[in-house]
Amino acid sequence: GNAFYINGSINIGDGCSSCNITVPLSDLETIGHEIAHGVTENTANLKYQGESGAINESMSDIFGVTIAEYTNGSYCWEVGCNYNTIFRRMNDPKSLEMPAFYKGEYWFGGADVHRNSAIGNLWYYYLVEGGEGISENAQKFSIEGIGFEKAAKIAYRTLSQYLTELSDYQAYRDLSIQATEDIFGLCSKEV
Repeated sequence: GNAFYINGSINIGDGCSSCNITVPLSDLETIGHEIAHGVTENTANLKYQGESGAINESMSDIFGVTIAEYTNGSYCWEVGCNYNTIFRRMNDPKSLEMPAFYKGEYWFGGADVHRNSAIGNLWYYYLVEGGEGISENAQKFSIEGIGFEKAAKIAYRTLSQYLTELSDYQAYRDLSIQATEDIFGLCSKEV
């Protein structure tokens, strides 16, 4: 089976037959991802449904990649890269037909928390690395990355101090700005 968190424990299966993974999903990024579900349960307690569930799943991807970078100094923006099976591309969700913009192309209005987690994942990628492009509503954007250390502080403060059980992406946006202002100041470049 797969790796998962439930009722205060992390469960690591011996692989994922539907994904063609024949080894235990026990790399640092996966363990970090599952631990983050426990952190989420004990802070914001984001319900695992709809947008709050997508944010929950994204937070686990965020902290999985951050833990790998912090511990190893190496990381991959592709969830599953350690197994040569890509589940999500945090830096390029559209390549897997996942949304890059809120309620934009590939947005799934139902309960697919993994697909819609791409919104939070791409937010974090841009926060860390920066980037530029054109949004789906034809607006140009250019973002200066602030690195893992600052980005992780923002994500954790947003999760632990502001998000609540049914927070949606609009709340996530607003509350992450508030968390950033708390840490770095009202008119900081991080905001």
